[in-house]
Amino acid sequence: MLLSQIKSNLLALLMPFLGCLFVVYLGYHGLYGDNGLLRYFQLKQQMERYEYELALLKQERELLIHRTQGLERTSLDLDLVEERAREVLGYAHPNDYVIFYPLETPPATEVLP
Repeated sequence: MLLSQIKSNLLALLMPFLGCLFVVYLGYHGLYGDNGLLRYFQLKQQMERYEYELALLKQERELLIHRTQGLERTSLDLDLVEERAREVLGYAHPNDYVIFYPLETPPATEVLP
């Protein structure tokens, strides 16, 4: 009789306990799993970083397109040709002052980890 009461009490406590374990299991995997909340924020941050890098690369591409348009056969810019020839060959007139500027790149105002 006492044994049957203990069994029924244990069964009555076991089901809520298993239910709580199941909720904890789902909560843990919902937070830390492969598709969990923390992974979502990591992917979101990574996507923002890639979008920032893409914007920088687009700016650099536009700059290079602008610089190379002056070297096309249809719109040849003689000053740009002379500048490139002097830079590549390393020549200058004796009376010239040659100042080389680096390619214009946008300043990195923010560094994302």
